[in-house]
Amino acid sequence: MVDAGIDDGDLVVIRKQNYADDGDIVVALVDNQNTLKTFYRDEQGRKIILHPENESMDDIVVDNCYIQGIACHVIKAL
Repeated sequence: MVDAGIDDGDLVVIRKQNYADDGDIVVALVDNQNTLKTFYRDEQGRKIILHPENESMDDIVVDNCYIQGIACHVIKAL
Protein backbone atom coordinates (compact mmCIF):
# COMPACT_ATOMS: atom_id res chain seq x y z
CA MET A 1 0.00 0.00 0.00
CA VAL A 2 3.02 2.25 -0.47
CA ASP A 3 1.21 4.37 -3.08
CA ALA A 4 -1.43 5.13 -0.42
CA GLY A 5 1.23 6.22 2.08
CA ILE A 6 1.12 3.02 4.13
CA ASP A 7 4.64 1.65 4.53
CA ASP A 8 6.22 -1.43 6.11
CA GLY A 9 6.16 -1.05 9.89
CA ASP A 10 3.21 1.36 9.97
CA LEU A 11 0.28 0.55 12.24
CA VAL A 12 -3.15 0.76 10.61
CA VAL A 13 -6.17 1.42 12.81
CA ILE A 14 -9.19 -0.50 11.52
CA ARG A 15 -12.82 0.30 12.31
CA LYS A 16 -14.73 -2.98 12.41
CA GLN A 17 -17.60 -3.05 9.89
CA ASN A 18 -18.78 -5.46 7.21
CA TYR A 19 -19.44 -3.06 4.31
CA ALA A 20 -17.40 -0.63 2.23
CA ASP A 21 -17.80 2.13 -0.32
CA ASP A 22 -15.72 2.49 -3.47
CA GLY A 23 -12.31 3.94 -2.59
CA ASP A 24 -12.28 2.74 1.04
CA ILE A 25 -9.14 0.96 2.23
CA VAL A 26 -10.43 -2.29 3.69
CA VAL A 27 -9.32 -5.43 5.43
CA ALA A 28 -10.90 -8.14 3.30
CA LEU A 29 -11.00 -11.89 3.84
CA VAL A 30 -10.29 -13.67 0.53
CA ASP A 31 -9.61 -17.42 0.36
CA ASN A 32 -9.14 -17.56 4.15
CA GLN A 33 -6.46 -14.85 4.06
CA ASN A 34 -6.65 -11.23 5.20
CA THR A 35 -5.54 -8.50 2.84
CA LEU A 36 -5.40 -4.71 3.07
CA LYS A 37 -6.55 -3.22 -0.24
CA THR A 38 -8.57 -0.38 -1.77
CA PHE A 39 -12.13 -1.54 -2.45
CA TYR A 40 -13.96 -0.97 -5.75
CA ARG A 41 -16.88 -2.54 -7.59
CA ASP A 42 -16.73 -3.06 -11.36
CA GLU A 43 -18.97 -0.98 -13.63
CA GLN A 44 -21.73 -3.61 -13.64
CA GLY A 45 -21.52 -4.10 -9.87
CA ARG A 46 -20.95 -7.84 -10.31
CA LYS A 47 -17.29 -8.13 -9.30
CA ILE A 48 -15.24 -6.71 -6.45
CA ILE A 49 -11.85 -5.25 -7.27
CA LEU A 50 -9.29 -5.15 -4.45
CA HIS A 51 -6.57 -2.75 -5.58
CA PRO A 52 -3.16 -3.07 -3.86
CA GLU A 53 -1.98 0.59 -4.20
CA ASN A 54 1.41 -0.74 -5.29
CA GLU A 55 2.17 -0.56 -9.00
CA SER A 56 4.22 -3.78 -8.86
CA MET A 57 1.17 -5.82 -7.77
CA ASP A 58 -1.98 -6.81 -9.66
CA ASP A 59 -5.59 -6.22 -8.65
CA ILE A 60 -7.49 -9.05 -7.00
CA VAL A 61 -10.87 -9.52 -8.72
CA VAL A 62 -13.44 -11.67 -6.89
CA ASP A 63 -17.17 -12.37 -6.98
CA ASN A 64 -17.42 -11.72 -3.25
CA CYS A 65 -15.35 -11.32 -0.14
CA TYR A 66 -15.93 -10.60 3.53
CA ILE A 67 -15.13 -7.04 4.56
CA GLN A 68 -13.75 -7.13 8.10
CA GLY A 69 -13.14 -3.43 8.56
CA ILE A 70 -12.16 -0.03 7.14
CA ALA A 71 -8.81 1.66 7.64
CA CYS A 72 -9.34 4.96 9.44
CA HIS A 73 -5.84 5.95 10.67
CA VAL A 74 -2.20 5.16 9.95
CA ILE A 75 0.35 5.45 12.76
CA LYS A 76 3.97 5.89 11.70
CA ALA A 77 7.02 5.24 13.86
CA LEU A 78 9.17 8.23 14.81
